[in-house]
Amino acid sequence: MTIKLNELQKKAVVNFDTNLLVMAGAGTGKTRVLTHKYMYLLKTKKCEVPQIVAVTFTRKAADEMRARIREEIRMAYRKSIGKEKKFWVRQLEMLEVSSRISTIHGLCFSILTQHPVEAGIDPEADVLDEGEEYLLKAEAAKAALSTLLTGDQEQVVLQTVLSLGTNFFLEDLTSLYSTLKDTGKDIAEIKDLSEMKRLDEEEEPAAIKCKLFRQTEEVLDYARGLKLTPRAKHLLSGLSSRWTDLKVIINFSEQGLNEKVLNALEDLLSYLPKNLNNQLKPDIYNIHDTICSLKTSLATQEAALQIPVIYRFLQLFADEYTEIKRVAGKIDFTDQQFLVRRLLTKHPEITGEYRKKFSYFMVDEFQDTNSLQWDIISLLSGDKEGRLFLVGDIKQSIYRFRGAEVEIMTRLAESYSSRYGDLLVLDQNYRTKPQVAEVINYICQSVFATEDYPYHPLIPATSVSSSSEETGVEILLAEENEPSVLAARIKKMVGQGEVIVRTNKGNRPLEFQDIAILFRARTNIKSYEEAFTNYEIPYIVNAGIGFYSRQEIQDQINLLRLAESKDDSLALAGVLRSPFCSLSDTALFWLSQPDGLDKGFFREVDYSSYITANEKRRITRLYNLLDSFYKNAHLLSIPALLRIAWEETGYLETIAALPDGERSIANLEKFMLRAEEFAAKGYSGVGEFVSFLRHLSDLEIREGEATSTHQGNAIQIMTIHAAKGLEFPVVILPEIEKRFNLRSSPVGFHKNLGFGHKVKDKDGRWVDTYQTLKIKVATERAEISELKRLFYVAMTRAKDYLLFSGEEKQLKVMEIDEGNSWMEWLVQIFPCLTEKKEENITVEGRQIKITRGREESQLTARIKPLQEARKKAAEEIASTSELPLEMKKLAARRLSLTPLLTFLECPRRFYWEHRLGSDPNLVEINYTNEDSFENYGELLGEVFHKLISDPSQGEDWEETVWAGWFESFPENKQAKALMQLKAMRKNYLQSPFFPGEKVKVDNEFPFLLNLKGVVIKGVIDRVLFYPDGSFVVVDFKTNRNVPKPGKILDRYLIQVHLYSLALREIYGRLPAKAWLYFVRPNVKIPCSLEEKSLYETERKILEAVEYIASHNLPGEYSEGEDCAFCPFTHWCIELLSSS
Repeated sequence: MTIKLNELQKKAVVNFDTNLLVMAGAGTGKTRVLTHKYMYLLKTKKCEVPQIVAVTFTRKAADEMRARIREEIRMAYRKSIGKEKKFWVRQLEMLEVSSRISTIHGLCFSILTQHPVEAGIDPEADVLDEGEEYLLKAEAAKAALSTLLTGDQEQVVLQTVLSLGTNFFLEDLTSLYSTLKDTGKDIAEIKDLSEMKRLDEEEEPAAIKCKLFRQTEEVLDYARGLKLTPRAKHLLSGLSSRWTDLKVIINFSEQGLNEKVLNALEDLLSYLPKNLNNQLKPDIYNIHDTICSLKTSLATQEAALQIPVIYRFLQLFADEYTEIKRVAGKIDFTDQQFLVRRLLTKHPEITGEYRKKFSYFMVDEFQDTNSLQWDIISLLSGDKEGRLFLVGDIKQSIYRFRGAEVEIMTRLAESYSSRYGDLLVLDQNYRTKPQVAEVINYICQSVFATEDYPYHPLIPATSVSSSSEETGVEILLAEENEPSVLAARIKKMVGQGEVIVRTNKGNRPLEFQDIAILFRARTNIKSYEEAFTNYEIPYIVNAGIGFYSRQEIQDQINLLRLAESKDDSLALAGVLRSPFCSLSDTALFWLSQPDGLDKGFFREVDYSSYITANEKRRITRLYNLLDSFYKNAHLLSIPALLRIAWEETGYLETIAALPDGERSIANLEKFMLRAEEFAAKGYSGVGEFVSFLRHLSDLEIREGEATSTHQGNAIQIMTIHAAKGLEFPVVILPEIEKRFNLRSSPVGFHKNLGFGHKVKDKDGRWVDTYQTLKIKVATERAEISELKRLFYVAMTRAKDYLLFSGEEKQLKVMEIDEGNSWMEWLVQIFPCLTEKKEENITVEGRQIKITRGREESQLTARIKPLQEARKKAAEEIASTSELPLEMKKLAARRLSLTPLLTFLECPRRFYWEHRLGSDPNLVEINYTNEDSFENYGELLGEVFHKLISDPSQGEDWEETVWAGWFESFPENKQAKALMQLKAMRKNYLQSPFFPGEKVKVDNEFPFLLNLKGVVIKGVIDRVLFYPDGSFVVVDFKTNRNVPKPGKILDRYLIQVHLYSLALREIYGRLPAKAWLYFVRPNVKIPCSLEEKSLYETERKILEAVEYIASHNLPGEYSEGEDCAFCPFTHWCIELLSSS
């Protein structure tokens, strides 16, 4: 059903008299307005597709916008006749080949590639991803620091580096460089802005010292007339006797945080604790404040001495990083914008060319624009009125950590409403029920009251009944253990149908799939997952929730940290608890006695008698594993290290048998891919890799977990950032009592104040300077403002019901801006929350339900046995890892698909490769076929699978990228390999297995198939999901020819049968079709899915497993059919001759 535009939306669409800024609140239809505006430009012939620039915040948003416009153009085509029809055909063609719907980075890159010489870049330059950027910056920082220390005759640089620490230079200053680039500043500009000003007279250390001496002596004089406690007498007497000496030391004239001065100040404070005497309390507080000011003044002096070294490092780093990028033929994300602004500024003829080429500019999510991006948009659009259409919502600007500057939109709104352009406010909300919207308005009126922009209330446009008795908002307050109380509340809401939600088919009771739980931070997600598991509530952890914080991923990071340093006791504790060792809390306790866990683990003596025999064996096994890592670290790549650890400890088998094991295995495979990509780039250091992963997590790339095979009726868990742009019938905001984590760094930057850095005192603590304090105040104010906007975004995702959840705390009612949690804000707005009552609150005629909860004893009693059962299962799983490797695999009845298929094709090779663990890549082979050297076919197949699995499903083609995979081949073979890859790609793009429109694709689809007690793990090449609900499985083969009937072809057919059986287990039905596609000869073989064929496959698999379980000698494993290129052929010959 087409929704008509309201009057304000129509005005936004048809107004071209002036530049237009549209403030569009949550759910007010801004996406609809953007699409209509674009189409209006086409329908009125004001522009054609290539003349419209539409800038979006993400690629996903750009793709969605293009898809909507494509559909609108097709509709216009169907309704048109004659010349008009040709016009729309042309627009549709141009939409696909020459439209300018992209992110700002995409727009900038296209401009740079058209003017590489003027921009000063390599014409074939590629863009670094965030991971590569981090690695290159780390390399540049080390080189810059080395250069900085070279030739340091007077050791001024060395003294500064030792004082601030190498991490300050290698991490904090490189982060500062990135911040500067994001704001469009270069080092010279920031140097001028941050120029140290002479301290005011009252800020000088000498003046503060005089003030301190006066205050102290006044306290000593005043105290003589007071009746003091013995403690106060003792302390003041001690101070009086030492005061002359302390004054001399404090008055020391050397600049900076001199250690003797700091010690004297600490001694002074020790004599004057704040609780010394009530009558002296105000004076003593003043002395404490004065000492704090003196430290700040001294720190400011020291910082001034360090500034030249810091700027020298920043310039060296910028030069090194630029050179590394130049040599690699790369640019980073910010370079794209920085270089385009410079290009347009220095080459007015190019700017003029683009102003003629582009007639209209549309910018979505304008609130997340930064200065650099706004400069580019302004340069491209020029001064002519009626060329700019900016859409956004100040209240939804939540990307400050990526450089977004909400002040740009605030200032523009002020100027548009007074002199330049026009300002429109869209406030009719089409998403949220009145019962919810009006409470959100009430909360936000208070929350945004102190901001520089007005809060525009949401006006519900829905015709939903607005009975004042119907509740749309609830506040759940738990006495303790909020995750468990929340789980119980959800169970009740769904089970008793307490909430009614709207759907396209009408109203119905709440289901789990209607609920989204939105987290501000991902720190405590695990406790909520455990609570939902205990209450048997299905849930899905969606993209945006820490892939790197998943427990199985943390296990790998802990292992790598421990392999890097045996002194890392936190990592050791994590590894010992994990399935790498599966120690109980009791064992951990006794292992740590009496000298700590690390000493207890690494001592070569008998472990405590309180530790069980099985646990001792596991400790010894882990000890030996780590010992081998320490001895062979220089020989092992990170992927090899992980594989050895998995195999030696049975880690994968243990993980797979745990609840949610399938998801964990998929995540581990994805983690291994990260490690392989890292190694492929030429990096090998474990420490580097751990830092690299921490960087990806800290930057909040918000990478999702590996794709889950099935969602169904489950709650969605995600971050608020990931939920932006989405909507849900019911939204729950958990842990509202959680305190804000206002970021603090040794280095600070503010666009108007410049740069400042803290200095270290004698104990290594960071001390603020006057400059960092100014920056800190401004930064914290900005962070609180963004937390308000994040709160608004979270609340406005709800359509039918909004639930706040948190633990009750003793809170002081204070001003909103002084509050340190969302709970404190709500208490300020609803003071009755501090009362121990459970009753509804009436706000603006709307009801807010107050629920106070504790864990329900009946449910707790039912859950405890489940927890005990899971614990027992985990212990049983751990005990299986005591078995020898081959027996362990058989006891667990788990096999990966690849070795199982190897057995069916050649049992003897299975024995060599998977029983003995021999690596076929390390076996010496003499090939005679020219295509068989250096794993030619294997690498060609690997590259083809990477090609078809990229985001475009193989449609996009960058020849230089794919050619790089064959660099290890002789030169004459590289061209041949690339030609074969092109031929395969051509066949594939013309095949029915290249997805058409509306066909969903799942590449590298992981599965676990339980086949009558035998668990088989594998990955399906591709599953195609069609709009009619059917799906098709495809296995791609890159063999030169189709194998003749026999074991090899049978193996392939069995493989597809197993895929189909796995999909039936997941989806409850078989695929509509199953195919083997031999890409090089372009042959498609349909695979029968008749029950007879599937039964035969099951029989063969179970027979194979039974055979493997009962045969242990190589002579018991027969040879396969094709031995020509097998790496183990000469082993078989030797076996034959010896027998």
